Amino acid sequence: MKFLNKIESLVPAKQILLELLNRYQIEMLDSSNCLTLAIYEFFSTLQRKGNESLLYEQYLLSKKTWESLIAYGIKTKEFNEVNAEAIIDIIIFSYQGVRLYSNLMLISPQIPENILYIIKNILLK
Repeated sequence: MKFLNKIESLVPAKQILLELLNRYQIEMLDSSNCLTLAIYEFFSTLQRKGNESLLYEQYLLSKKTWESLIAYGIKTKEFNEVNAEAIIDIIIFSYQGVRLYSNLMLISPQIPENILYIIKNILLK
């Protein structure tokens, strides 16, 4: 079930968050996926040519999705009142940064665990 469909189906925000963060943890450690590095190289080439809209659109889509989940979690009282924009930046850029670095060097499983631990502690009551 898609992320926004789960919200519409009133799946608990905590459950949605934990499922998503579990997926993020697996993906952050998946250094066998060379596609991530290829995507970064592709978008950096486009950006140099003055066309950054594709990567920016992906960022905006991720941001909008996270905004929906955080607003839903606050509304259902499962999440703390937080600065949504700040935590979204932490989530998106930490996730993408670790994914990129996992393609360039060996990443300890503790790194994504630490990041996700902090995110859970910020969001969950």
